[in-house]
Amino acid sequence: SEEGTHPLRQGLTGVLPEHRGRGIATGLKVRVIEWVQRNGFHSLKTWNDATNEPMLHVNRKMGFRRHASWILFRKILVPGN
Repeated sequence: SEEGTHPLRQGLTGVLPEHRGRGIATGLKVRVIEWVQRNGFHSLKTWNDATNEPMLHVNRKMGFRRHASWILFRKILVPGN
């Protein structure tokens, strides 16, 4: 990463739908942050879908700050059109 010698990226925090709303994602994020701190990293990045309000809330609650967003475009090509 261009941000220095110790940035780290935490990918998706997946919780099965039937287990959501129980604090599992928050618990996973807490464990990641603890590991990052114990191992001497100084920066942690994560990302999620801009429409996933529950996960946006978890990330904000854990102290993550929003940065520039990407916009994804998709064109579905249908044969014959």
